[in-house]
Amino acid sequence: MKLTTRLLAIDTLSRSCTVAVLDGNGDMHFRRGSGQRRHAREVLSLVDAVLHDSSLSLSALSAIAVISGPGSFTGLRIGMTVAQGLAYSTSLPVIPVSSLALLAEAASIDRANVRALCLLGARPGEYYHATYRVEDDLPRLLDSERVGPCTFADAEPHDLVVTDESTAMALRADPLFPFAEPTVVDVDAAVLVRLSARLMQNVPSIAISPTRAVPAYIKDDLEYRKSGLPGS
Repeated sequence: MKLTTRLLAIDTLSRSCTVAVLDGNGDMHFRRGSGQRRHAREVLSLVDAVLHDSSLSLSALSAIAVISGPGSFTGLRIGMTVAQGLAYSTSLPVIPVSSLALLAEAASIDRANVRALCLLGARPGEYYHATYRVEDDLPRLLDSERVGPCTFADAEPHDLVVTDESTAMALRADPLFPFAEPTVVDVDAAVLVRLSARLMQNVPSIAISPTRAVPAYIKDDLEYRKSGLPGS
């Protein structure tokens, strides 16, 4: 499917700050930062550069996509604040996208009814997690997004486990992780902009006012903390 929506996507959650633009002709323009955790310093210059590459002005866009979480507090706040500021200045809507849904998107799941258990590291021994299934070329959440130790994994039916490299390293050392090697993917603004364009075409209400765009912070399940499991 040719993606004809003009979108800017901002990823300040990953190790390297990345931005991407879809120019309306199906072409994507992409910029990556230094990878030295200088997201707050680099993100606006990367936005200027990628807009120049695409020959588009900010006001020519249809929306601004940003990762809403769960994930690092600092990374989420930087991305959301920048997206909100740019959106306010041009009266554009914001498309907030789950970091866990992006894992399912990056895994390129093309088999019908495949359930992907998506994991991202939270605190030591704890992971943000949710199960997604790709339907009609979009990742669909099958349960709620939660946080906890790997004891949840046996209770959630799934066909594969999807995560990023840093989380995979933690899982390999986690005695509670009961599975073989997970599927490791890279998530960046290129993944975000493509998924956001399809979401906007299929679910127009996904684009919201910047006043409603806020980071998604997943609360603890207090029951497992009371149980004395790792992390309690």
